[in-house]
Amino acid sequence: VIRRHGRNLEYDIYLPDKRIGIEINGSYWHSTLGGDDSKSKDSKYHLDEFLLSEMEKVHLIQIFDIDWYLNSDRLKIFLRDLIGESTVLYARKLTMKDVSSGEVKQFLNSHHIQGYSNKGSVCLGLYQGEELMPLMTFGHQRFSKSNDLWELHRYCVKSGYIVVGGPEKLLNEFKKRYCFKQIVSYSDNDHFQGKMYERLGFTLDGFTNPRYYWISKDSKEYYTREQCMLSKLKEKYPEWYEKALGFKGNKEDFIMLSLGFLKVYRSGNKRWLMKGEELAALEI
Repeated sequence: VIRRHGRNLEYDIYLPDKRIGIEINGSYWHSTLGGDDSKSKDSKYHLDEFLLSEMEKVHLIQIFDIDWYLNSDRLKIFLRDLIGESTVLYARKLTMKDVSSGEVKQFLNSHHIQGYSNKGSVCLGLYQGEELMPLMTFGHQRFSKSNDLWELHRYCVKSGYIVVGGPEKLLNEFKKRYCFKQIVSYSDNDHFQGKMYERLGFTLDGFTNPRYYWISKDSKEYYTREQCMLSKLKEKYPEWYEKALGFKGNKEDFIMLSLGFLKVYRSGNKRWLMKGEELAALEI
């Protein structure tokens, strides 16, 4: 049990030799709104758990029940790679190639806990013969018209392997090919600490506001934040939308709570930045 700032932090599973803590978060008991115990959970509850663990040099992994229902296969692969033994390869012995969109999709869906992202327009991989081992994808920053602002979307290694120097070699190849002022990337606090970005020379630029989801108390219905925008709730639940118009508080909360849903906040992301001059000076 870790106690900081008057709060006990007790993990469901703790691996002391690896400094890894695992929490299994049931939506009902970890909701901010809607559950019997929700008064003790604010929107930063799970982020605070992450930060307290980081202060104790513990890698906290938070697994929400909805993720296990929807994504158990990838979670099992992630945990096995994190805890189990892996085969070590060296990037200097692998061949750099551009990766086709079809292979990118298949690789990420098989080996990355977050699966495929279609936002990567530049996809670089290192191959052992004809077999893709690590992959890194980049795309232009969202909501920007500038061609020199980039986002690193995914770094992924084939399950069961560690590629020493893989991120460095792939990032260096991107540096050689493209002009940029800035690269931004995000590490998911539910699963990662962001240590790769520190090794690559990125600067921690802060934390995003934790995202949330809505789930019915019987766990049969699940909605992301984007699916509960008022314009979409108006279309899906017109009667409750009309009732919400007279409500002075958060109308989304009013509608979803009235329908019997739970609001569950995650632990957010770290935001990482690298300036062009920083990357140019990086020795890889």
